[in-house]
Amino acid sequence: LHSFPTRRSSDLHIGIEPRWLLVGGLGFMVLSFLVIWQGPSFVALMIFGPIYGMAHGSTIIMTAPFVGNYFSPESYPSIMSVVTPIMTVCVALVPAAAGFFADNLGNYDVAFVICGIGLAVSFVLTFFLAPPRKAPQPVV
Repeated sequence: LHSFPTRRSSDLHIGIEPRWLLVGGLGFMVLSFLVIWQGPSFVALMIFGPIYGMAHGSTIIMTAPFVGNYFSPESYPSIMSVVTPIMTVCVALVPAAAGFFADNLGNYDVAFVICGIGLAVSFVLTFFLAPPRKAPQPVV
């Protein structure tokens, strides 16, 4: 199980391209995020909170095969060494920014809208992403 995130979709033998798994995860994240933002009831929060968590986890797991399929497995360390520190800083700033908006505007709506737009844009862009191209095989 520890090697699951680094396997390519063809190695998983599930026949689903990682981009569709990522689209599914992002779709569930958008849906759950909207429900959590509106917080219609405690029961809804208890149902959609774990759904959001599992969807978020699936997007993290699918990063390795996704990057590997589009840019080659050899490129994965280089790409992630640039992306990871940037993402860490951005993710660390989100709670402070949300608190700033809540202190100045009286609620968290602006923070939820900004994050929701980011999730929705990610979902749409991933949905329309072209499948990875296969490298040409050398003729022997």
